[in-house]
Amino acid sequence: MALVLAIIVVAQGGLFTAYTYIAPLLQQVSGFTPSAVTTLLALFGLGAVGGNLLGGRLADHTPWAGLCALLVALAAALAAFSVTSRIRWTAAVTVLALGVIAAALIPLLQARALAAAPAAPTLVTAISASAFNLGVAGGSQLGGHALTAGLTLTDLPWMGALLAGGSVLIAAATARHHHTSQQ
Repeated sequence: MALVLAIIVVAQGGLFTAYTYIAPLLQQVSGFTPSAVTTLLALFGLGAVGGNLLGGRLADHTPWAGLCALLVALAAALAAFSVTSRIRWTAAVTVLALGVIAAALIPLLQARALAAAPAAPTLVTAISASAFNLGVAGGSQLGGHALTAGLTLTDLPWMGALLAGGSVLIAAATARHHHTSQQ
């Protein structure tokens, strides 16, 4: 259970290191107007709807493989966003992709948490929600400290990608341990 919670905190921390500052990034780096940023955030939400469907299916059929693949995709999308944010249409595509990936992770992470402690589903649900919030707060704070220290808005997605990469390592080790113990 602790490893699943760590995956949640680190993955969400990676996402929110960049996502917390997405509006200024899209305005100052991509050159979008504030109203266009609103539209892009709606695009992120539209992608999230599709992501929830994808994540639910992956959670039902290939939970560990799906989780690891989506964490790799999150790290890759965040790393790409440092570059794609410089061109409007590629920034928009990346925002959509981030919406899909971020939302697809949620059912997979929740399913892995529930599978780790099947005797206490209510407690696991509450604790995993806290882990999500801890990741959001930690990532937001990390991004803020980075900007205060002199890094740029385009550095934040790279930082998030590194954190997301850490969640890939934790998930892969956990999946390997789970697979080995099943044999």
